[in-house]
Amino acid sequence: MTNLEEMKEKIKIYTLNQKSKFQEVEEPWETITLYHGTTSRHLNKILKEGLTARIINKQNNFEHVPSNEHLVYLTTKWHYWYAYNANQESLIQQVGIDRYNNESITSLWNETSDFPVYLSLEVPIELLTLDEDVVYQKEIKRGIKEGRILSAEDITIETCLAQGTVASLMNLDPSYINEVFILGSETFRNDLLDGAYGTDASLWFKGFGIGQVDMLEVLMHQISMKENKILTEPWFPIHTKFPNH
Repeated sequence: MTNLEEMKEKIKIYTLNQKSKFQEVEEPWETITLYHGTTSRHLNKILKEGLTARIINKQNNFEHVPSNEHLVYLTTKWHYWYAYNANQESLIQQVGIDRYNNESITSLWNETSDFPVYLSLEVPIELLTLDEDVVYQKEIKRGIKEGRILSAEDITIETCLAQGTVASLMNLDPSYINEVFILGSETFRNDLLDGAYGTDASLWFKGFGIGQVDMLEVLMHQISMKENKILTEPWFPIHTKFPNH
């Protein structure tokens, strides 16, 4: 019987094989809106180079749970959590754990000019592949233990999306980015992390599914935050080559 770690390795091999054989079509026939959480310390590089795999950008906020370094990870729901986590790691590197734990997050944001950020992207369906961590989710875990899921081919991209995460086989250049959301409200941060969204995230990490929080309601709450504390910017990539007129 395949255990979870064995299946995780099978998925990594499967996705690397997909990547090696991948041929992108010139005009993708369908796209999906996905998100990526990060911190503004990395934003200029992302807007210049796009989202790149860890083997290129050398960034890893989860050293105890290493991801596939050849893929780019995206989400439908957990972008807020990933943004706050990436920002936490970045702030601790800059000011130390004691100051992070004992000073207001707003004061640290203002001092470092380093804020939680997430990106909205339109990603071609053809680029998507499995996030290997789907093996820890309840129904997948059960299928593996019962022998109904024997290979990576038995898990679909739709299953990954239903759990909130998926991966891209290729780096995503800036043209895929639609909007940049800078999350600068401590109130909004506390509302999310201490509320139902934070509870959902905690349960999801323990393998209990995507939860019940309506992401449209979260977005409406985000939009309702005023005083320039949450900034939304449409992103128009700068092209270095222009057509002849």
